[in-house]
Amino acid sequence: MPLQQSPGLDDFQEILPENSASPANRKKPIWLAILGMLFLVMFLFVGNFWQGDITAALRGTGTVRGTVLAQSGISLQEGEAIILGTNLRAPVLPNGSFELNNVPAGKQSLVILDRYTGQEISISLETGQTLDLGTLQFQTTAAPRP
Repeated sequence: MPLQQSPGLDDFQEILPENSASPANRKKPIWLAILGMLFLVMFLFVGNFWQGDITAALRGTGTVRGTVLAQSGISLQEGEAIILGTNLRAPVLPNGSFELNNVPAGKQSLVILDRYTGQEISISLETGQTLDLGTLQFQTTAAPRP
């Protein structure tokens, strides 16, 4: 068959799938993947932001106070009260009392330290609340030897 008589694309138009090779259809999966990754990055960013210290002001803060007694019943001296995961620290005063200000609202872990031992207490604080824990009995445990 001579080249001039061979069929052209117009002759096969009926059996060709419509728009299957269009550039818009080929880019669709790429845009969906990019959009999915964008949502994932935004989700991770928002989750990380909400967990950070920056949002403590947005969530609000409160105050935690109390008095710590040693196992012998006398006030704990030379101790320290800290909130885990923050830089908040307060000394235990000679009368055994402590006060931590600007504690982020929500569930926190308060740790009372006495030299090489500590005791962890779970607390829940609301925005603007002053949580008075009352008198806490410090339970000493043996410190591991180096």
